[in-house]
Amino acid sequence: MGRFRRRFGGRAVVAIGPAVFKNRSSYLAAQTMIPAGVTAIGDEAFSGCDGLVVVSFPASIVTIGNSAFADCPTLKVALFEGAAPTIGDAVFAGAAEAFAIRHKSGASGFTAPHWFEYKCRDQLAPTIVTQWSTGRTGEGGSAEFRVTALGFPAPSFQWQKEGVDLPGETGPTLTLTNVRAEQTGHYRVVVSNSLGTVAGDTATLSLFSDGLFTYIVNGDSATITGCTLNPFSFPYELGLAIPANIGGRPVKAIGPHSFTYPLETGPLSIPAGVTTIGEYAFGGLGVSGELTLPSSVTTIGRGAFGYCRGFSGPLMIPGGVSIIEDNTFQCCAGLTGDLMIPGGVTSIGDSAFAGCSGLTIATFPAGIRAIRDRAFENCTATRSAHFLGDAPETFGDAVFAGTAADFAVYYRRGAAGFTTPLWHGYPCVEESAPSIRTQPVDQEVVECGAARFTVAVAGGPAPTIQWQRNGADLPGETRPTLSLPYVQATQAGSYRAVVSNSLGTAVSTSVLLAVNPTPVPIIEEVTEDGWRFEGYPASLSVRAVGAKGYQWCRNGRPISGATGSTLTWAALSPSDAGFYDCVLTGLSGNTISAPILVGLWPNGRVSVCSMMFPPLQPGDAIPPEPPYTAGSVTTKPEWQNMAGPEGKVYDQFLLTGLAGTFSADYGQIARLSFLDLNGSIVQVELSGQGAITVVLEEGSATGPTAPVLYAQAGVQYMKGKATIVLAGADETTHFTIYSVGTANNPGVTLPGVVYDGWVDVSAAGIVSWDRKLGGIHLGNADFNSSLGYTGIYAPTVASVGGVVVVHGINSSGSALPYLHFAPGGAVQVKIAGSSLYQASGDSISTAGLAGVQMGAGQDSCGRPAPAAWIRTRLIDPDGTDVTAAVVTGP
Repeated sequence: MGRFRRRFGGRAVVAIGPAVFKNRSSYLAAQTMIPAGVTAIGDEAFSGCDGLVVVSFPASIVTIGNSAFADCPTLKVALFEGAAPTIGDAVFAGAAEAFAIRHKSGASGFTAPHWFEYKCRDQLAPTIVTQWSTGRTGEGGSAEFRVTALGFPAPSFQWQKEGVDLPGETGPTLTLTNVRAEQTGHYRVVVSNSLGTVAGDTATLSLFSDGLFTYIVNGDSATITGCTLNPFSFPYELGLAIPANIGGRPVKAIGPHSFTYPLETGPLSIPAGVTTIGEYAFGGLGVSGELTLPSSVTTIGRGAFGYCRGFSGPLMIPGGVSIIEDNTFQCCAGLTGDLMIPGGVTSIGDSAFAGCSGLTIATFPAGIRAIRDRAFENCTATRSAHFLGDAPETFGDAVFAGTAADFAVYYRRGAAGFTTPLWHGYPCVEESAPSIRTQPVDQEVVECGAARFTVAVAGGPAPTIQWQRNGADLPGETRPTLSLPYVQATQAGSYRAVVSNSLGTAVSTSVLLAVNPTPVPIIEEVTEDGWRFEGYPASLSVRAVGAKGYQWCRNGRPISGATGSTLTWAALSPSDAGFYDCVLTGLSGNTISAPILVGLWPNGRVSVCSMMFPPLQPGDAIPPEPPYTAGSVTTKPEWQNMAGPEGKVYDQFLLTGLAGTFSADYGQIARLSFLDLNGSIVQVELSGQGAITVVLEEGSATGPTAPVLYAQAGVQYMKGKATIVLAGADETTHFTIYSVGTANNPGVTLPGVVYDGWVDVSAAGIVSWDRKLGGIHLGNADFNSSLGYTGIYAPTVASVGGVVVVHGINSSGSALPYLHFAPGGAVQVKIAGSSLYQASGDSISTAGLAGVQMGAGQDSCGRPAPAAWIRTRLIDPDGTDVTAAVVTGP
């Protein structure tokens, strides 16, 4: 019994304020006594205290506020020691159904049989306030059952085992000593007085076993009732295996609520010989694996496996089961496949399989008589219910609510009680064997073409379809149309469809698929653009259908001996950088691959891309100090760390041969110089991440030679037409090309010399590992070529930190012009002073463009190049002309 303190801080308690104990059941005992001296209890003071059973009020109480004890669902008795107080609205609203007011005989203010809306009397039928039991013990140990009860007149007690009175056990406490196995079982107390009788809850007395389980004895057999340990420390990791024998007796039953714990465990094993599984025996247990029930099981209690979501696979219910109780398998969402209800089952309870979202088909025996409310509600994968006999006599509400969208009920011809087209609101169809209405036909295609075989079928329930090739099932091919979108020669053969439902199987006509060689090669896969390490092996490859021959090319020129599907290098060098493609020869035509960029990374240069270049470990060789170069590149000490305008710092390099690679120090700009075919000094600049390789075209390169158009005594340059590849770039990278003229460096120009003013260069390729670039500054670059590729090809760059400026792109001969970024990108481009006229008459291949502005520019001598109207077409990778969509100006 709980009693409040009568004094706090030396002062008497005279009132309990509003909402003081609202929803605070843990502060209160089941039987709570308001202390003497308290005169007032405030609004909602004890509302929501759902553990309160009896409350006693002293004679001093004067007022009880609104809803003071509302929503106390276990409250059964209110005892008043004095006169009736003034009470507010709904003081005891929501109390137990048997709630009553009890007052002392002769107390004023109370009325009978009701005081306000509450039952009221000076006598009281028995009410059980609290119950407690030991629950389990070892053989030879002791056990105790206790109860507290209230009633006027005072009630008597009678303890029972299995519903039979225990002679002499008539007190509120039952104590058992030297417990034997025969004393295990179910106990309860019956409390009585002249106004009535009430029975307490049944308590189970179990024995510890020698192992992990508790049990009770039923004659010659045992019933498992739980585990000997705290359930949350029970060793479930390897699963839950119920023993076949315990205490020298065979296990025949698993008791109610035995393993109702929210624990994760492995598979559940129930031994042969078990006949009964009690209600909620495993409810909510986090088991896994298949649910295998022994054939000996005849009774499965309500909720026995409810909310065991971890079960997987099909469910086989033993044939001896006759009733499937309420909630038995509710929310066993992992159960899958077809459910066959055994022939002896006559009744299926409320929500028995509700929420079993993996079940697909339910079949009911001829003897089924009742299927109750929501039995299969929210079985979202269930497509059909099949009845082998007459319609059940009892069919509840929402039995199949929330099943699959195409759900239907199917019944046998001649069955009584079904109606069509709807039965209880569900589509209802008489079963019929499958048939094929439309047969597939032979197909003849070329390699990499598409083939389609189709059947039209009928039957109830809707038949399943399984396509076969040469008599073997094709996994996953279960639709009316078999689509083969990219046919290979190995797929030729005989095809047919096997159509089935519960009444039989039909097989379609066998048809042939003939696959002919493709006349023109079709490329299936090609090496991606990328960068490779100087001095390391490397390779490119192409995979195609219908290819009879291969020829690899670099920058438009065939590579001698490169006539296989793979091109390899034993040790990559700067002269190997460039634009590669492969020409594939077929029966009646050729196919050329898209260009593949090969860039170079100087040996020793460490990238910030940690995915490609892990950090150094103890014992690793330390990379050489900068500059990081490869191939024919030279510099001088005085050319390093040169101060430039706006506080910039430069490293200067010279190209001394056909090809060279360079990179930039952190926070600096690296510059490589050479002469173009017009004799202009070309400056290629890089800042940020990456490495640039400059390759002079075969047959165009001369030097080193003096720059005759400039005042630079003692400095010699290589001269030629360049292809430039930037590799390993990212969002920090800036890439610039320009020529030296009277406007940007008058100190080295000569009077009277007319400079071309534009850089004469073939093509620029860019590879970025993060799909970004800081900036591309090519407003002085005039891209042109008659062979291979010309323009800008950056298939891995989706965004650039600013507008990409380029002067011109002009193809002639067989050269292919590109202004190409990553498909789906959003790159803004400005054409500075050219019309993009193509001498070859070709269109420019584009991708990743957000817009192209036709604007003005100027050459390196400051001569203006006015904006011009575009004189070519821009074509995206799928062949769409995007000129009008992306071009603006002038």
